[in-house]
Amino acid sequence: MKTLQINWLAVVVCAIVAQIIPVAWYTIFNTAWLDAIGMTEAEAQAVNPMAYGVSLAVSLVHAYVMAAIFKRLNVSSWQDGAMIGLAIGGGLIALEIVTQTLFMLKPLNLGLINGGQTAVVFVAMGAILGAWRKYSA
Repeated sequence: MKTLQINWLAVVVCAIVAQIIPVAWYTIFNTAWLDAIGMTEAEAQAVNPMAYGVSLAVSLVHAYVMAAIFKRLNVSSWQDGAMIGLAIGGGLIALEIVTQTLFMLKPLNLGLINGGQTAVVFVAMGAILGAWRKYSA
């Protein structure tokens, strides 16, 4: 009987995709995001380089945890993976980001921009992990 395993290559690809999507997302929403955080583009570019390493490490953890959940649930399609990704990224994490943003007295649109990016990343990771399965013999 074949058993679903964690596909480590898919986990790494998910972590890389999770670095690419925000670049596109914040390019699209650049002006609104900068207005919401109250910074100029030059100020926003001065991000601590450690943030990129932390982002990659966190993305690896997210992708691994999703892969472990998918293994347990025996997810068998990219559609199921995307829906679970939407539930986790949109239904849990993005909504928490919106709530925290409001408690920090920041504009709602900042929470929606940041939370939306998170939801899109989790949908993409879920679709990849759902489609790119690995089974033991």
